[in-house]
Amino acid sequence: MTIVIQHSYWDLEAGETAFEVDLSFNDIRERLRIPYTAIQAFFDPSVKFGLQFEVALEEHGFPDEDDVRLEEQDNLEEIGSASSAASASGESSEEDGAKSGEVVSLDSFRKKK
Repeated sequence: MTIVIQHSYWDLEAGETAFEVDLSFNDIRERLRIPYTAIQAFFDPSVKFGLQFEVALEEHGFPDEDDVRLEEQDNLEEIGSASSAASASGESSEEDGAKSGEVVSLDSFRKKK
């Protein structure tokens, strides 16, 4: 999702792990909270400046615990349900101990539009 914050925003607050801002959607003000870890790119067209952010992954393909902090119980539940689904489909790391470096498709876990 791309969010453009240019002229019509209110109450921008920057925190240690996220920022919050009020935006208007169909003339209804809504508060958005965006964790810094969710930001993939930043671009300021007025000065032609941009940045892209990448999370360094460890060998197992997950971000280092020091780089990303899970802040809400919902995130933990989503990760747990994904692990349960993989176990239920027969993909067990204990059974496949000799295999490494496999590419796993996440399409089955994405919500369909």
